[in-house]
Amino acid sequence: MADIACQSVRFPLTVSTRPHRQGFGPKVISAVLLQRSLPPGPARKTGFGQSLPETRFFAVKPSSEAFGGARSALLFSRALQLARTQDFEAAREAFQECVMSCPTHAKAWISWAQMEKRQKTAIANDHYRRCQGVLQQGLLANPDSAKLCQTWGLLELQRGNMVAAVKLLERCVLADPSLSPVLKWKAVQVAQQAVVTRRRAHRLSMRAHRVSVHDSQMA
Repeated sequence: MADIACQSVRFPLTVSTRPHRQGFGPKVISAVLLQRSLPPGPARKTGFGQSLPETRFFAVKPSSEAFGGARSALLFSRALQLARTQDFEAAREAFQECVMSCPTHAKAWISWAQMEKRQKTAIANDHYRRCQGVLQQGLLANPDSAKLCQTWGLLELQRGNMVAAVKLLERCVLADPSLSPVLKWKAVQVAQQAVVTRRRAHRLSMRAHRVSVHDSQMA
């Protein structure tokens, strides 16, 4: 396995298994896609993570390419094995150590997020929130990762958030054309058509409203 180039970046110390008080829904997605700022705290200025706020639960850990790449590869392999045996707590710790040693390991972030999505709890949609949390932190560490953006888009598609899904998936293809086959998937094309229909209906509704206001003022 080739070494993974690592660098000193900000990384999350933990991803809680408890439900978040504030989810990672439309506001965060809008921040990623529309370059808006979310309070509190200064925001990143580049890539898919643009305008995502820094949180207080971050630290900076320097890591060399040799150390971070070799160690993260071992930890990644261990995390995958633990996830396959459904030892989720141990797998979570291994994924966390992996991204701490090499925060730019996008595959580790994606695999961790997918594991969180599979681990359902008694709390409704908690697995989705945990998955989103991991992907958000991964994009903060890898703001130019088209694959992380694609993964988030597919997650939103599964949740039925079609507008967010289409925006994220189209954005990831613009950044990396090799991911374009995802836009040919039937589910994605259905979502794109639904978004077009919704936008057209919204424009017609706004136009009818303006006409109604104008008529009432002229009466």
